[in-house]
Amino acid sequence: MTATERSESRNEEKRETTRTEQTEGVTVTDIEIYDTTQPKDPDTGRPPVKARVRQRHDSRGTSQTTEQSTATATASEDAALEYFGGELDEVTVTATKAPSLWERLKQGAAWAAAIMILAAAGWIFYKIKKRKKT
Repeated sequence: MTATERSESRNEEKRETTRTEQTEGVTVTDIEIYDTTQPKDPDTGRPPVKARVRQRHDSRGTSQTTEQSTATATASEDAALEYFGGELDEVTVTATKAPSLWERLKQGAAWAAAIMILAAAGWIFYKIKKRKKT
């Protein structure tokens, strides 16, 4: 009797993320302070400028995120079964995982505590028996 079965499956996913940000800014400030204590300019008809400040900042931006994902799944299966009489038995397979180091340390500490308690109890019984004899 020959029984062979092989099964394989694989999933792949590819993600690509693109982020585009664009920011535009403009600065404009127009401030003119005239000195009114001085006489007016004969050409413009205005008093002379005492201070002039020009500044303004405006900004705006756009943001765009594009995500593209592609998923593929492949599966293949091979099976061959030959049976030449006789009985087929059921088989149960049990897999166990070895305990981790932390689990082993906890179990060791529990055993050590149990041994210490038993030793203390034995010592107490020994002392009680010794007192009764004397």
